[in-house]
Amino acid sequence: MILSAAMTVHSAIRLRILCLGCFLLICQRTFGQVRLPRVVSDGMVLQREAPINIWGWAKAGGTVDVTLNGQTSRAITGSDGKWKVRLAAQKDGGPYQMQLKGSNQLTLSDIMIGDVWLCAGQLNMVIPMERVKVCQPRPLPPTNKSYRQPLPILFLAYEKDCLFSGAVRLNWR
Repeated sequence: MILSAAMTVHSAIRLRILCLGCFLLICQRTFGQVRLPRVVSDGMVLQREAPINIWGWAKAGGTVDVTLNGQTSRAITGSDGKWKVRLAAQKDGGPYQMQLKGSNQLTLSDIMIGDVWLCAGQLNMVIPMERVKVCQPRPLPPTNKSYRQPLPILFLAYEKDCLFSGAVRLNWR
């Protein structure tokens, strides 16, 4: 009876050690992967004719390659796991795909390059384009085949998702 109980305890300890090892292996793979802030995602619009900054997190000391519209830039992550690349300014167009390669690979789709307008205010700022038809009775001709009618979108951008080390905080006046 005592021998049987000792074997059961020994088996339970071995099972716990095995589970802990699997958990640590999964955590190591997850924390080393390329990750992006929520504002860098599918369907984003990047400002035309301005340098494009893309940033995120990955395993410290690793490399991250970012490719957009045939242009590739490489970053080496710092000791804190943060990385940032700057792509050259591009003309308007899209939709494009962005590939990010590090210890894993991510692909972002439906990326447009054009004019980005940020408006701040209350919920009553959202006005359907139908209501402002009197100002512009006929639609503007598309400048390219992927033209899209402007669509106001409400979103929340949390400070922690937008700031990167070295970012400048501005006060609204």
